[in-house]
Amino acid sequence: MCIEIIINIFIGANNKTKLNKNCICFMNSFIVTSESLNKVISFASGMKRRHALVFGAILILCAFIISPAGISNPISYGDDGCEDCHSEFKAFTVTIDAPKEVPDNYDFEYKVIVRNTGEHKVQKLQTVMILSEAPNLKATMEGGEPYHEEMSGSVGIGGTQSYSFPVTFGAVRAEIILDGDEGLHGRNNIDLAVTSPSGQEWISEESGADEQISLDAGELERGGAGDYDVTISYFIGGPSISFTLTMDVEYSVEQQLLKGPDLGSGESHTFTWPLSSSEKGDNTVLIAVSGTAHHEHSENEDPLTTDSKDYTIEKSSNLKVGDKYVYEPPKEEFQGSISILLLERVTGLLSGVLLILSIGLCGYLKPISSWIEKVTGGRASRIKWHCRVSLVLIFLSLLHGIMLPFSPHARSLKGLALGTTAFLALTALGYLGWQQKPLKKRLGMDTWSRLHLILTIAAVAIVVIHALLEGSDFAWLR
Repeated sequence: MCIEIIINIFIGANNKTKLNKNCICFMNSFIVTSESLNKVISFASGMKRRHALVFGAILILCAFIISPAGISNPISYGDDGCEDCHSEFKAFTVTIDAPKEVPDNYDFEYKVIVRNTGEHKVQKLQTVMILSEAPNLKATMEGGEPYHEEMSGSVGIGGTQSYSFPVTFGAVRAEIILDGDEGLHGRNNIDLAVTSPSGQEWISEESGADEQISLDAGELERGGAGDYDVTISYFIGGPSISFTLTMDVEYSVEQQLLKGPDLGSGESHTFTWPLSSSEKGDNTVLIAVSGTAHHEHSENEDPLTTDSKDYTIEKSSNLKVGDKYVYEPPKEEFQGSISILLLERVTGLLSGVLLILSIGLCGYLKPISSWIEKVTGGRASRIKWHCRVSLVLIFLSLLHGIMLPFSPHARSLKGLALGTTAFLALTALGYLGWQQKPLKKRLGMDTWSRLHLILTIAAVAIVVIHALLEGSDFAWLR
């Protein structure tokens, strides 16, 4: 019925009897509150302009005070804290986007889509591809040859010695072993440190003359490709110490690791591997995606201020090397609430755009109103469009709020109070517009305009605060 009303209004229905008939169901919901609205109107009708401005300022101040104080905080779940609200929790979703079959001796791309569907952050994201069960496939990314070097040297007390070894893409392990002379009664103490091209540093934790640092594929990926610096420092013991330094770097064509960026709420990243097929046969590609789900709680939330946990999702796909190229679009395994979350964001943004458009059409901004009247064909046409846009605005705002119980925000009070207040203010504005003729006769044109202005200022202020403090699309400002 609401859709029919909107359609009739937008096509310019002139049959008042038909339109009123269609409006009965829609407007009955407001009859119950009409007496309360009339009382509010009677109270506000005696306000002077300066009082109205003070009242609007108080509303804005209350919105600023109330929202950060606790309305936007998640509901407390007692002693279990986050574990209760994180039941059935998914840190991220993983979707494989790859062909089902490729010809032999064929180059193609294998993609893995990782999406963060929650309100947390995903950090330390990385994906490992394992081709041990794919004998007919190989990664075509440039990798390095196994590296091994063994050297002898010495360093005086208080001195250092520096060396380096190269690391290229595809390295899965690096071992740096220092075998030093223990000296008299084993008192010699030597330190070993490794620094990557990206600036990360690893320091051996042993004490004595024998030290070792082992780096896995993930650490080498974060360290980056290039020359890794090795520093040997000697502080305690005899005048000098002799040592043997061994540096090994291993590579694997069966395991490839890629590092991804941190993902905010609703963000995604696609990992892409260039692969090449050889002779015909069946293959299974194994994928392991790991990351840390990190959520920062408000300061007054009990019991945790932060919640971080490591997650790993493993997947596999069958890929045949045959006679042709066969590709099927992937079915992304989104959480059921992700579409609702997107609809929430879309309806919220559209409501904000329509609010701006409605203000431009209402006549308060004279330069804009004059230009619009020239475009639309006069004041009457501008007012009609103002009413049409405002009605759609109220409908979208209602839809935006109705979706809350079905969205990821359903477990918190985030946005509920400010959003509800903004919707009530917009509904009150709609009531003033719908009943403008009897209200103008009863209250007078000046009083009706003053009420309309007060509610407009209040609605705009609350909507802006609601969007900036709680809107997903404005999270980068917070």
